[in-house]
Amino acid sequence: MQRAPKQPDRHSLRQLQRRTVLLCFLAYTVSYLCRTNLSVVLTPLGQDLGASRSMLGMAGTVFFWTYALGQLISGGFAQRLNAKNMVFLGLLCSLCCNLLIGLCRSYLLLTVLWGFNGFALSMIWSSIVRICSSWFTSGQYGQVSVIISLPTTVGYVLSWGITGLLISFVSWRWAFFLPAACTLIFLIFWMFMVRNFPEEFDHSLEELCPGEGETGGPGAPAVEAPAKPAVGLLKILLSFTMIITAIICMVQGAVKESINLWTPTILGDLAGEGARGLVSMSSILVPVIGTVGILLSSWIDKKSKGRSNISLFLLSALLLALSLGLIVLQRSFFGSVGVISAIMAVLYCINVITTAIVPLKFAHTGRSAQLSGILNFLTYLGAALGSMFTGIFSDAFGWNGAFFLWAGLCLLAFAAVVFSLFERKKV
Repeated sequence: MQRAPKQPDRHSLRQLQRRTVLLCFLAYTVSYLCRTNLSVVLTPLGQDLGASRSMLGMAGTVFFWTYALGQLISGGFAQRLNAKNMVFLGLLCSLCCNLLIGLCRSYLLLTVLWGFNGFALSMIWSSIVRICSSWFTSGQYGQVSVIISLPTTVGYVLSWGITGLLISFVSWRWAFFLPAACTLIFLIFWMFMVRNFPEEFDHSLEELCPGEGETGGPGAPAVEAPAKPAVGLLKILLSFTMIITAIICMVQGAVKESINLWTPTILGDLAGEGARGLVSMSSILVPVIGTVGILLSSWIDKKSKGRSNISLFLLSALLLALSLGLIVLQRSFFGSVGVISAIMAVLYCINVITTAIVPLKFAHTGRSAQLSGILNFLTYLGAALGSMFTGIFSDAFGWNGAFFLWAGLCLLAFAAVVFSLFERKKV
């Protein structure tokens, strides 16, 4: 009697998918614990190492430079090498950098190590995207991409909350020892529980929707089909849309990452000594509300019927108004917390539109993935410059000078978007 063919075990595959996306989420969260901790301890660290705000801003600048350059390199490697091992290597190197920073007593050494940390962490995102693209179908990837993007705010919540409270009782050095310990524990689970492809567990994505894997239906893998670029990259980069988008990317990167770096210090100066608990709890609100911006980005794009310039016009106008509101309310602790939180929600929404939604408008050129990488690079290029000049302006003119710098950048973004409304020609 002939045995019936083995039926696809969809339940088992879905369990493995949930485990994979959870571990990818945790990997990215851990990577953020290893990069957001510096902002929590800028004041005590600067006092201990004899570093001014502009010097500490330079350390943030070095991180963003190495992170941006690393992303240009790691994207290609993640496509060709073992993505799981790249995540392991990146987190292991970051672990070592954080451990050594916790031990160092030199500002120069800290800056060098923080730069290496940026390069190490640049390996994580592209590798996680590579793993998820192999594990999930095109119909699932939209939801998965939101999940693995959440650590961009969840990491700040954990770091500013837990680490912020921790240094109220122990040395600032534990802000680096604790993430290193968490990373070490996580890496054990990562190495034994993650695989690059479902085939390594004797599964296939075709089990979810048999027969559709080759036709591009809901069961089709999310990996991009190779396509010959229809339009030259230089022509696209010099197009009106891309020039405007590049300006907006650099501005939002400069303001967003400057706020991420300096918010605990700003609120600490407003609250005064002995209010670290209040500062820590209030700081958590900033990334929590920022998460709302991420979740609303696709809804806003749909409401504008895919016209990203309309979405960006409304968002940049709101951003400019909020930046001016921060100047007015800068002496109010709770007023500053509320306005900074709202600014971050708008900035995260703009970030998703410029680095994810806009590049998809160029899918017909065969360059969307490449453009997304370039725009992400420009975002962190802006972040590098923004964190440095925020430190310089705050040293020279106080936080009032930094707030005026941010408002000026928001005005530049608004002006760029206004010009984009007059574009008619498409690439």
